[in-house]
Amino acid sequence: MNKKGISAIVATVLIILIVAMAATTVWVFVLPVINEGVDVSGAIDDIGAIEIVTSGGYYALG
Repeated sequence: MNKKGISAIVATVLIILIVAMAATTVWVFVLPVINEGVDVSGAIDDIGAIEIVTSGGYYALG
């Protein structure tokens, strides 16, 4: 039996499995950390509290 063809198939399957495991690791561990750090709901709630004051700004020197 010629095993050279089988080893190429095994190598391809192993590469696909490694890529799938890496993507799963990113999905499970990294994305929750990113989503935890990015909380835009509080920022959206604070938009109504912003007040822009245009009078009494910087005074000119001289």
